[in-house]
Formats: sequence, C-alpha cells, structure tokens
Amino acid sequence: MSSETGGKTTNSLLRQGCCFQISSGSEVRVWLDQWLPNAELFFPSPRDSTASVDVEFKVQELFIPGSRAWDEIDDLVRYGASLMDVIWLARNQALHHGKREVIGTTIRRIHWLYFEHSEAWAAVAPPKKVVWLPPCGNRWKINFDVAIRSTCSFLAAVCRDASDSILFAWTKRIPPSTPLVGEANVVLFAVRETCLLGYPLVDFKGDNL
Repeated sequence: MSSETGGKTTNSLLRQGCCFQISSGSEVRVWLDQWLPNAELFFPSPRDSTASVDVEFKVQELFIPGSRAWDEIDDLVRYGASLMDVIWLARNQALHHGKREVIGTTIRRIHWLYFEHSEAWAAVAPPKKVVWLPPCGNRWKINFDVAIRSTCSFLAAVCRDASDSILFAWTKRIPPSTPLVGEANVVLFAVRETCLLGYPLVDFKGDNL
C-alpha cells in the first residue's frame, strides 16, 4: 500500500469517527454533515424516510435568533399543536363519518402540517418581547393569533391556566385573506373551540383584543 493510499484510508477512517464541534453552526448542514454526537453516524435522519428535506438547512437555524440556545420550545409547541389538530380531525372523521385513515397517512399529515406552520412562522418578523400575564384564580386564558401568507392563513389558539400550564391548543388552515378578516376569523375560531369545552370562566387575549 502506498503512503498516499494509506493516508486516504486513514483520513476516511478518522472522518467516520469524528464530528463537527458546533460554534456558530453557520457552515454545518443539519442533514448531510456529521455534527450530532449521540446520533448514528453523527447526523440525524428524518422521522419520515419518505419526506423531502432541505439539504442546505444549517445548524445555525436551530438556534433561537441572537443566541446559541436551541429553539426547542417553539418547535415543541408547533409540533404538539399539529399533532393534536390532525389526531382530533382523524377521530372526528372516524366517529362521525366512519372514515378510518391509515396510520402512516396520519403521521405524514402531522409532519407536513408541522412543516407548513414552521415555514409560516419563520417568515414572521422578530417579535417584540411580550410578558404573558396569567388569568386570576381558577380562570382560563385563551391567547390567539393569525399568520397570513399569500397562499393561505393559519389560525392558532392556546388555552392556559393560572399556573401557565397549557390545557388545550388548536390550529386551523384557511384560505388567504386581509389582516382584518384574518383577525376576525381567529377570534371566531378561538371562541368556537372554547365553547365546545363548556368551561365558563375564560379570558380571551389577542393582538387586537
């Protein structure tokens, strides 16, 4: 074996056992580069092997803007809301219309809805720092908002109690509209979903309410 060939083999073996140490993450690709110490071969794989991914998606984009803290909480809330929305719809379809969906299709719809919501919220300008004020006593508080895009609008509402525990979360995709109509739709959406709970002590809070 020549020294050149031996050097190439050694480098190849070293690459298989090494991964990037993340600094800014601006040059490391999430899906193609070796950077995740606890993952097999040091890079993650999509939960859905048939899903398309952005191969140029950088680790930097997983951080909360302006810091090196992982942006996990927002992702968890978005994924949880997408999960509950799809499962609740599937439940209603089975219960009221006798339509049972293949579990693989349900999982793909959860992933796709989460991806759509993430794309929509990523396009929103950096928000102002807002302090959430809890409701009084045993009241619940419903916060709601709408994200308006050129092809559709996303409605979202979250119900929390005085201890800041999330009790319920709802999302809905509707046709695109003006900001005024979007705000009216999300108010109506939040009120309708809350009425189904049958709990009388509820406060509502949105950008314009």
